[in-house]
Amino acid sequence: MSPSASRPSRSGPPSPGRSATPGARSSDALEKGAFGVRAGGTDLARVGFPATADYTERALTVRVPAGVDEITVYAGFDGPGSDTWLQPDDVSVEETS
Repeated sequence: MSPSASRPSRSGPPSPGRSATPGARSSDALEKGAFGVRAGGTDLARVGFPATADYTERALTVRVPAGVDEITVYAGFDGPGSDTWLQPDDVSVEETS
């Protein structure tokens, strides 16, 4: 994703072995969307997706390194130069074993 891409995000304290399950729908013009989890400026996990008219879940498993005290879950896309939208919804982060 380019630096000018839309990037709504939410930050919070992490726990090791977390799983994020974000869902989204988008306009037909969306070319490349992504959900991800980062610590600072480093992506820990990322999943890409194409345009979708219906809300579709995207599973994402994250291994949080020791010493990390905050993670950011984000959604974004590369804009094609026309009116484009992305609606993330029902993002959950759960501890896994």
